[in-house]
Amino acid sequence: MNILRKSTTLVVALAAATVLVAMAAGGDKPFAVFGAGESLLAAGNGATELESLTPAITRFAIRAVQPKGDVASGRFECIAIVPEAAAGTGSGEFTQNVMYVSGIVTGLEQVDKDTAVISGIGPCTGIGAGLEVNFEVTVERGGPGARLQLSVDTLPGVVFNEIVTEGLIEFTNRKMAP
Repeated sequence: MNILRKSTTLVVALAAATVLVAMAAGGDKPFAVFGAGESLLAAGNGATELESLTPAITRFAIRAVQPKGDVASGRFECIAIVPEAAAGTGSGEFTQNVMYVSGIVTGLEQVDKDTAVISGIGPCTGIGAGLEVNFEVTVERGGPGARLQLSVDTLPGVVFNEIVTEGLIEFTNRKMAP
């Protein structure tokens, strides 16, 4: 009888530990990130000399869904636009597409209550161009002032740091259609 009680206690403890591990991994509930807006690329084109610094804006759209215990899906779209002139006449007219990422979401991880990492693959034009480019974007929940950090595998070590100026990025644990 004592052995049976110990075995039952062990089975219950293992089951509880399994549930706790699944909950800690975030697999116990659905998760989604969605939003759209415009951002300003911090430090523009990354130039180190003032005369070659060019401002850049991005327009982004995100819909990343991970149903409970399932694979992530969705889309990430981001276009970077710069003016024809870095300064002076025309420098405020953002007309040149310098990078466009159009990706299928394959991974989604909630890092904390305000941060998530979305990964995927898709074509990229302009800077970092390629047909099957892996991308990773870290997003902060919120509106103006929230951050995005985009990297693509065709530009190792380069991270595009963006600050949202218009729009909203939201997180939810509601069940959403892919």
